Amino acid sequence: VISTGFPALDRVLGIGGLPRGKICELVGPATSGKTTLALKFLAEAQTGGGEVVYIDQALYFDPDYAYRCGLALSRLLVGTTHDLQEALAMTEALARSGGPVAMVFDALEFLWTDAAAASLLAATLNRLPGFLARTGLTLLVLHESPPGDVPGGGSPALSALAHAASIRLQVARERWLRRHHDVRGYEARVAVLKNRLGPAGRSARIEIEFNGTVRGMDL
Repeated sequence: VISTGFPALDRVLGIGGLPRGKICELVGPATSGKTTLALKFLAEAQTGGGEVVYIDQALYFDPDYAYRCGLALSRLLVGTTHDLQEALAMTEALARSGGPVAMVFDALEFLWTDAAAASLLAATLNRLPGFLARTGLTLLVLHESPPGDVPGGGSPALSALAHAASIRLQVARERWLRRHHDVRGYEARVAVLKNRLGPAGRSARIEIEFNGTVRGMDL
């Protein structure tokens, strides 16, 4: 496994982090802590000297914040693509290569409602598990769609991702953290919606400060 960077979340997952060689899913709205969790995970993946990848299809990547979250930018590949087909092709090529140890795919929301995009994603997800198992690469897919839409919400893309993911996490911001009159960060809850390798239905509370400092508590 690779630690999430949040000890409390590692504990509630029951296996100490996210599994190597598997697809994982992280769902949450903007400003929920989703991106911070993904960046902390990539930073942990780098601790053994490995290279990591951020496929920035959503065009949200901030290198300054990534650095404050502990990422070594010299061992980070950021892929920005023109369209979904290019993003998925890049993801598959890197998964086949055996080079990186972890990859984050930051997905655009149209993916879940566009039929052609859903078909393309489902085909890629069908091919990826064999490559991931062979190389040990962990793929973490980020998106904002509500997990309650899976699998009964009528979205083929969400259904395919939910089926392929070994672990599904949902993060939601619960309250702002203040120091005097200034907002210094926020508290969020991460729920384990699905876990093929450990217990599901458990949650961890995490605190995220805007300077990249985090801590977590079991619930």
